[in-house]
Amino acid sequence: MKKKTAAAGIVLLLAILLWVGIHLTRVYETTVNGHNGPITVSVSTSGKKVTNVEILDDCETIGVGKCAVAMMPDRILRAQSLNVDTVSGATVTSGAILAGVEQALLENGIDTAYLKKPLPSVTAPDETLCADVVVVGGGGAGLCAAISAEQHGTQVLDTSGTPIPGLYAAGEVTGGIHGQNRLGGNAIADLMTFGRKAGEMAAENALRQSRPTRKNAFSR
Repeated sequence: MKKKTAAAGIVLLLAILLWVGIHLTRVYETTVNGHNGPITVSVSTSGKKVTNVEILDDCETIGVGKCAVAMMPDRILRAQSLNVDTVSGATVTSGAILAGVEQALLENGIDTAYLKKPLPSVTAPDETLCADVVVVGGGGAGLCAAISAEQHGTQVLDTSGTPIPGLYAAGEVTGGIHGQNRLGGNAIADLMTFGRKAGEMAAENALRQSRPTRKNAFSR
């Protein structure tokens, strides 16, 4: 009787240890190359479920790569998959984050095949948006096209379909092919061209909006 009780106790203990081992949260980290430099990714798992994805360190561009840094972890968690859409305009950063999650798991002997299964297709409902110009893609060319359109009096919509009032920008987000470029070579030409154009249009818009007040102020 005692032997049966002891055997049952051992079986129960092994079952508990197995359950704890399966459901224990594990954290893995790795560093991959992003668009502007290294990106350090932390991945937490419990069994085969990814419970957290965190970007611990990066030097991606504000307003471009940083968007992917903010959005990609949530996309991976929601889908429990690496087959998720990248962030438009930040494809390199998005791809680096996906690669970082996979690398962190592979380096610790975890097969990532289960995270690469095709996701079910989703058909978006038809939606009608009215605009003068449609710009597809948020890269340098797309942003330049949107800014130029706005400067010529057309209506530009953001990704949520909302008109962007007073869209003026200068620097990396407006164009250029070298990303976080040094202040030399064509970077100075980009700076002067985009900065001057954006400044002129912003000043003109500000004067146009404040003209009635200025007229009263100087009428005397």
